[in-house]
Amino acid sequence: MKSQQIIKSTLLLSFLFLMFSCKTLEPERMIIYDEITSKVLNESILNLEVGKSNIVKSNGVNIWYELIETKKDSAKGTILFIEGLEGTAMGWGDYIYQPILDEGFNVIRFDNREVGRSTWTENLDYDLSDMAKDVLTIINDLDLEAVNIVGQSMGGMIAQEFALNYPEKVKTLTLIYTSGNINDKTLPDPSEVFINSIIAAYTEYSEDDISSKIKLELASIDASNVTPLEREDLLFIARRTRYEIEKRKGKNEHASEVQLKAINQSGSRYDRLGQIKIPTLIIHGEKDPLINIKHGKKLASLIPHAKTVWAKDYGHNIPKDFSTIIVSNLIDLIK
Repeated sequence: MKSQQIIKSTLLLSFLFLMFSCKTLEPERMIIYDEITSKVLNESILNLEVGKSNIVKSNGVNIWYELIETKKDSAKGTILFIEGLEGTAMGWGDYIYQPILDEGFNVIRFDNREVGRSTWTENLDYDLSDMAKDVLTIINDLDLEAVNIVGQSMGGMIAQEFALNYPEKVKTLTLIYTSGNINDKTLPDPSEVFINSIIAAYTEYSEDDISSKIKLELASIDASNVTPLEREDLLFIARRTRYEIEKRKGKNEHASEVQLKAINQSGSRYDRLGQIKIPTLIIHGEKDPLINIKHGKKLASLIPHAKTVWAKDYGHNIPKDFSTIIVSNLIDLIK
């Protein structure tokens, strides 16, 4: 059975489990989601696109990207961020990129195909190597020789593919809670608690209004963490979600399915990872409920001389506290 079918079967079984167990979201958290959503919808919408943006053509699709430049007299280099499944450029918030700008580096963030302002494809067959070409197109459009690549989750998989195919374009490689083979059956699957929490979120917030969409995003990302998110992190998520809906293209309901297909068609990178000679940093939350930390440890064992950071109390999301750990180790790697 193909992995995508396995995922669907797992979700179906989890849904049945949910129906019989009557699992619901915690009332205390739902009250907080209500408060955060109400606050954000009643304030002036913030502008989250802050750099110089452009759209480039890559393999017949449009890729939107943004260059945010440091205010230092001269840039020390450029860091390019690659988002994960369904994620847009806006997922890399100011609490991540501002410290990097302050260090004197420029920042590039972009929308993968299927999300944000980039093309939402229909019946287009592609894999992660094609998504890596999208990254190359951005770098070439800016006439850059090489950049520091950072990818999280699916973005980390694209980053691996990019480093393998275009090593001359990569100065350093940072991989955040990702995998060299997401379909490795010797490694743990997503936790049952996580899957059931996600289903509970979709069950509770199934309406199509903007308020429900924001609360769904809050509950879904909350489920990715070991401990409930702080209000500051929830506010960032709510503001970002509102911005995506009101100022960008909203959410592509088919993005996950299409991007998962690209991941699955790409297969394992295990037999090629030994070719990566670029300075590499692997960061993974020890309590990641979606991509178990054993994926990160397997990855580290296959990339020569990779540095590792196992973050004790973090899951599959980058709240502000986790971003501090990531940025400090990233800057150390580059320096």
